[in-house]
Amino acid sequence: MKYKNIVFDVGHVLLSYRWKGLMIDYGLTPNEAEEFYNITCRDPLWAEFDYENIPYEDVIEMLVKKHPGHEPEIRYFFENKENMPVARPEVYDRCERLHQKGYRLYILSNYSSVLFETHTQKITAMKYFDGAMVSYMIHRIKPDYEIYNALFDKYDILPEESLFFDDRPENVQASIELGMDAVLIESEDALLIELNKLLK
Repeated sequence: MKYKNIVFDVGHVLLSYRWKGLMIDYGLTPNEAEEFYNITCRDPLWAEFDYENIPYEDVIEMLVKKHPGHEPEIRYFFENKENMPVARPEVYDRCERLHQKGYRLYILSNYSSVLFETHTQKITAMKYFDGAMVSYMIHRIKPDYEIYNALFDKYDILPEESLFFDDRPENVQASIELGMDAVLIESEDALLIELNKLLK
């Protein structure tokens, strides 16, 4: 095998999300749901969840204070956090087969502890993973080199023996600069193609 270690981001790699769909369930129109998505998930405050220098609940209150006209929607959004992620069963099937073939599987992701614990319950292949380095653990987020190096150090991973899948160009670029091969993942189908190559 060319690689010993396969490293996965979570969001839009191991999981899909229905952020906007959740708010349509609440009663917003598609356009209103898009606007809501922009003031939550795309707000600079979102990074505070991932850093976890501030308690999760406090970041929610900061969002409410910043967008008081959307307080009911914001509270609904976070109270229903377990309904945000969408599982990718075909990806998990490939993870099991990669594990059986001898690859070591790891997670490298930006996430708060609360959302990571909740969302990864959808990932039925978690038992096949050999470890994880998540931003809340060290208060650093990709593409900061420190979180990549923390993964390498914790699990004695050699970058040159590793392949990384992420959905953000800047995270892919950082991993390449640190010696990993990496693929930018833009869809579930694209990821399945890459995983099937590893299984040949």
